[in-house]
Amino acid sequence: MRKFEDWQFRITALTEGENTAMAEFDGSGYYTGRFGERLIDRAPLRLLSVCLFRIKNDKIVFVRDYLGHRGVEKQMTQAALI
Repeated sequence: MRKFEDWQFRITALTEGENTAMAEFDGSGYYTGRFGERLIDRAPLRLLSVCLFRIKNDKIVFVRDYLGHRGVEKQMTQAALI
């Protein structure tokens, strides 16, 4: 599992149903890793996402993330050009 020690996430919306919860997150931090052929080192990145959680017996049993891919790709492309 990846660590997000230098990241901050803020919940901007939260809704729940009988066995589900959905949260919208606004996160920011730094990315180190590969993007295409380029190695990126600590590029600032903002990540917007929505997560769907399924709950059974008071435990999260399923998570699905929906990310704003276009925004992430644009930021990563800009970081790769630096």
